[in-house]
Amino acid sequence: MNILLTNAGRRTYFIDFLKEIKKKDNLSIHVSDSDFKSAALCNKEIKKIHITPKVLRNEKKYLQSIIKLVKRSKINLIIPLSDLDLEILSKNKLIFKKNKCEVAVSRFYVINNCYDKIKLSNFCIKNSINTPKIFKSKNLIKKFPIVIKERKGSGSKNIEIHKNKKFKLKNKNLIIQEFIRGTEYNIDIFNDKFGNFLSCCIKKKYLMRSGETDKCKIIKNKLLEKFSLMLSKTFRHIGNLDCDVILTNKKKPYLIDVNPRFGGGYPFTHVAGLNYLRALIHNFKNKKISIRKNPRLIFGMKGIEIKSILKT
Repeated sequence: MNILLTNAGRRTYFIDFLKEIKKKDNLSIHVSDSDFKSAALCNKEIKKIHITPKVLRNEKKYLQSIIKLVKRSKINLIIPLSDLDLEILSKNKLIFKKNKCEVAVSRFYVINNCYDKIKLSNFCIKNSINTPKIFKSKNLIKKFPIVIKERKGSGSKNIEIHKNKKFKLKNKNLIIQEFIRGTEYNIDIFNDKFGNFLSCCIKKKYLMRSGETDKCKIIKNKLLEKFSLMLSKTFRHIGNLDCDVILTNKKKPYLIDVNPRFGGGYPFTHVAGLNYLRALIHNFKNKKISIRKNPRLIFGMKGIEIKSILKT
C-alpha cells in the first residue's frame, strides 16, 4: 500500500509511527509539503518526497499537483496532517476515488463546521453541545474576562485575554468569545471510515506550545468519555477528531476547539498504546481493526522520550 502524508511540516513522529508497521503491512511512505526545508521530509523511511505548490496560494494548482502525484506514484491512501488542505481534499474525494485512491478525511460539511469558529458555535448550539458564547459586539459582554481569537485561526495564533472593554479588534477575522474557567483537556476521538465511534483518549494538559499539547497526562474520566461519545455521534467524522475541552468546577464539559485530523497531542495517545494510525490504515485496507481497550496512563512531555517518564 502506498501512503501519502500531505503538508507534513515538522510532524516527523508520524513517519516514525508508520515505521512500526511499515514492514508488516507492506507500506511505502510518501510525504509532501510546499516547503523543501520541512523536517518531515528528512527521514530515511520515506520512499519519495514531493514538493507541492502552496495550497492557500493556488488551490487549483495544489489539487492538480496532488492528482498527478497520486497517478504517478500509485498512491492508495492520503492522510492529511494539517488544516491547510482538508477542505480541498474533502471536496474532491470522488476524483481521487476514480484513481483508486482513498482520502482519510471527513465530509466537507464536517470540515467546514470545525474550521470556522462561528459555524462551530452554531453547530454546537444546534446539537446541544456546551461551547463558549460568541459576542457580536462589546455591548453584549456582561462578564469579564473575554477571549479574542481568529475566526479561522489555528495554532493559537493571535489569542488575547482581556479583563475589561479597553480592547480593539484589529481585523474582521477576530471574534470575541466567552472565557471558560476550568481544567483543560485534549481528547482524541477515533471513528471508523463510516463515522462510527471506536475509541477515545483523554489527556489532561500541563503545557502548550504553538497551540499543540506539549506536556500532559493520560487519564480515565467517565464524564469526558461520555462527552467524547456524544461528539463522535454528532460530528460523524472519519478517523481522528482532535478536541480541546474545558471541564468546569461544576463538572460541565465545554468544547473549545476541534480539528478533524490527527493533532499535536496524538503522539501521547500513540505511546499510550492506542494506535489510531494503524487502525485507520487497516480500516481503509478493509482489514480487521484492533485497538487496545484501555490506554496506558502515562505522563510525558515532547522532546523527552514520553514513555520513559511514567507508566502506570
